[in-house]
Amino acid sequence: MRLGIDTTWMGDNPAGVGTFAGEVIKELEGREDLELVLFSAKDTSWRKHLDIYQEIKENKIDVLWQLGDWLPLLMPSGVKTIQTVHDLM
Repeated sequence: MRLGIDTTWMGDNPAGVGTFAGEVIKELEGREDLELVLFSAKDTSWRKHLDIYQEIKENKIDVLWQLGDWLPLLMPSGVKTIQTVHDLM
């Protein structure tokens, strides 16, 4: 299974969400049943939806793990999503 992970929230000096994601990615890297595809939106405006759509399509992602507070508006058919939302309080 190809798991696409949007690392946009990790940044150069991860804290909070970035630290959490980094630790989960480390644990998942050793699994033989997963192929991790890490990518980041190149733009933070509405174009991020197009960036992520292209990454999903080009890399033939089966499941998208989105760390931010949004999911792409465009999604290739058949792609499942996991969304982690932080700091709700």
